[in-house]
Amino acid sequence: MSQIRYINHVTGKDVEEYTGSVDKPFKTISYALTRSADGDELQLVDMSMVADGVYHEDTTLTIERRNNLTIRFGTIAKNGKLSGMKWETVAIKITGCNNIRIMGVIFICDNEEQNGCVEISESKDIEIYSCEVDSFKINNPVEKLFRIIRSSATLTNVAVKEVSTENLEETDVSPCLTFIDTAGGSTTNIYSCSIQDYSSEKASLVALHADHDTRTLNVNGFLVHNCESTTEEGSVGIKIEANAGSFINFDIRNAQFSNIRTGFLVTNLPPAKKQVSLRIAN
Repeated sequence: MSQIRYINHVTGKDVEEYTGSVDKPFKTISYALTRSADGDELQLVDMSMVADGVYHEDTTLTIERRNNLTIRFGTIAKNGKLSGMKWETVAIKITGCNNIRIMGVIFICDNEEQNGCVEISESKDIEIYSCEVDSFKINNPVEKLFRIIRSSATLTNVAVKEVSTENLEETDVSPCLTFIDTAGGSTTNIYSCSIQDYSSEKASLVALHADHDTRTLNVNGFLVHNCESTTEEGSVGIKIEANAGSFINFDIRNAQFSNIRTGFLVTNLPPAKKQVSLRIAN
């Protein structure tokens, strides 16, 4: 039988005697994963008792070979809106999973070990819902905030509010920030996602990137606003890369771009029409 298991960063304990109940919550998500079963929901409680109001976990959160699991940050109001919770961690990595839902995370970062927010690989039916990236300092010259590799995933109401590239140092690699990256035969759905007010002299921007192996990309509602980069590559809303072996099925609707250098950039489309299904509407 599925259960709700609670996590309280203040009163919780990661010990055998604690079961994840309301009265005996766990302290960390990592430990809660070891005590949960498929079908469970992990619920983080209000962080108002923490001095900075931020949930800290100093390790990559790895979810591997799990099925039908929900991790919910924050609470759902009567109007159905999810109030998120700030979380400072290294990253979330989902590998070999089915039906995983991550809800209500507000990703923040001020450490050098951070490498993206969520990486999904070899997984099916993964949902990232009502999440934000805020007060996030980029340290990796090639940063991909949400990466989908050989997987099927849906991102709904995901927004980048504030990122900074001031920590980037000069390297042989041209720095680039990618909001959403889909690769390796993935099927990706993007609904009502946005990135706004990005400015950098150090790193270019690609809001949404699909590589030549991407099979299906469905977009309905994608806002890229006031995103400027003075680098040679500049800022790009949606970049689709293909080659002679690509089989493309892209449906892009309600994409809005303003104050960026390039809205759509499509390269190396294969000559065979049967390989290409690219619809851009509204």
